[in-house]
Amino acid sequence: MNGTRGMRIILACFWIFLCLLTASESYCQQTPAQKRAEIIEAIGKGPAGFPILKNALSDENVIVRRTAARGLVQAGEPAADLLGEALKNDDFEVRRMALIALNSMGKLGSGQLFAALDDKNDAVRQSAGELIDILKRWDFLPDVAPDKYVPVLKLNSGTKFTKGGPAEVAVEVPYDETGRAQGAVISRNPSLFPEGAFSLEIVIAPGSDFYTKTKPNYPAHLIDTMAVPYVHSNPTSECQCGYMMLLRRVSDASAKIEVLLGFGRDKGLAAYNTEPVVFKPGEWYRVLFTYDGKGAGKIYINDKLISEALREGRTGILPSSYDLHIGERATSTYSSFPGKIGLVRLHHKVVEIR
Repeated sequence: MNGTRGMRIILACFWIFLCLLTASESYCQQTPAQKRAEIIEAIGKGPAGFPILKNALSDENVIVRRTAARGLVQAGEPAADLLGEALKNDDFEVRRMALIALNSMGKLGSGQLFAALDDKNDAVRQSAGELIDILKRWDFLPDVAPDKYVPVLKLNSGTKFTKGGPAEVAVEVPYDETGRAQGAVISRNPSLFPEGAFSLEIVIAPGSDFYTKTKPNYPAHLIDTMAVPYVHSNPTSECQCGYMMLLRRVSDASAKIEVLLGFGRDKGLAAYNTEPVVFKPGEWYRVLFTYDGKGAGKIYINDKLISEALREGRTGILPSSYDLHIGERATSTYSSFPGKIGLVRLHHKVVEIR
């Protein structure tokens, strides 16, 4: 009796195996169009169709994979577990869709979101950075109400979001010799140009390339809305407006901070700078420039006053027509800051260091 019962169990298991094998072979023999049709049908079945969608996520055809991912996104919270698995999918677009969907459901853990900053794909890292809302974490414009202006940070080619800095998320800018614009950009807005007193704050960690791939006097642009810090030969071209902050390399281990304020073609610049300071690669430095709107400027590094100067006759800066560029010169290339930028803030007042 027991032997007969055991044989029946074996035969039943074998039959199930043959059915699964046949179904698998049938699926593999389908064309991409047939698979998509099956996926679309499965989407309409709700959770009952999830096994088909899960199987399709590993399909060799990119359209099939992404159609299945869209199906899971459409399914919403019931598909949260499968979307969590999709965060590890080999297809970057599947990972990106899962990331955005889980975040919108409130099902994405902060660890998962920050882990996406290390993704090998630029698009996934970009989406993670946007979901984290780096400018909000930086408190980029602490004196401007959200109902007045909400800035958005866009990365240029090669630049990526990464972990690090006081806000736990940073922008990493490479040293690029191809002529591609680097760094990040915030679209122009009147809120980026305070009328009187203001302060520029930035936290940086120079990369090793700052010293190994550049030459002395290299002007690494940290913050720039000026673009043209000289009198342009074309009288109709804008120049010497807005503000610019540089980290200018001096030697193999030191650099100096330079800040230029613009008052227009005919009124020239007000320049503020430090003596050479040691900036070690990989270490974080907080740089703060304050301007009282009356010619007095101060530069602090790690809360220590390094330099101060009074430029007689100066008042508020003249706004430029350029976007605000971080880690790169506005409208130009070959002068990016190779390293990490962990925080940028623009204050509409003089920040006091006590």
